[in-house]
Amino acid sequence: MRARMEPLVMQMERPEPPQNMIGTLPVIEAKVADLKLSEDVPQFKSGANDKGVVEPLGGSFDRTGVAPIQIWERLDGRQEVISGRHRLDLARRSGEDTIPAQIHREADGFNAVRAASLDAELNIRDGQGKVKDYVQYFEGNQFTREQADARGLLARATGQRAYTIATDGGP
Repeated sequence: MRARMEPLVMQMERPEPPQNMIGTLPVIEAKVADLKLSEDVPQFKSGANDKGVVEPLGGSFDRTGVAPIQIWERLDGRQEVISGRHRLDLARRSGEDTIPAQIHREADGFNAVRAASLDAELNIRDGQGKVKDYVQYFEGNQFTREQADARGLLARATGQRAYTIATDGGP
């Protein structure tokens, strides 16, 4: 009679649950009431209203698949939105108490230049804004084509067109 072979079941330690991280920054729930728009980092996209909104998002705020907004925590503790103004506006209009966010700290050297660059590059990579907004960013930063491509800024047709205008076009 053949011995019945039981599968060998190894007892393995359960891995730690994944942390809620994007890049190297954790995603937290920021209190909507504590968030202000940054006067030092104006909306990248032209035509924004006093809430930093160009065209309001419709519907109600839904966290499914929503990227975290980007917050600049100033030395005095103020939390200023540097990217995600439209999502914040929709969260406010929907009565949300919190919104998924990542925090960049001024105390860690994150300054106005870095904040404005982050806002611009997130918008460009996401295809948000107008060609003139992109051109202005490219002209101000004078990236080589390789640098712009490595940053993901030339992945879409609008970014490519704007880069060509900024580097090969006239005023």
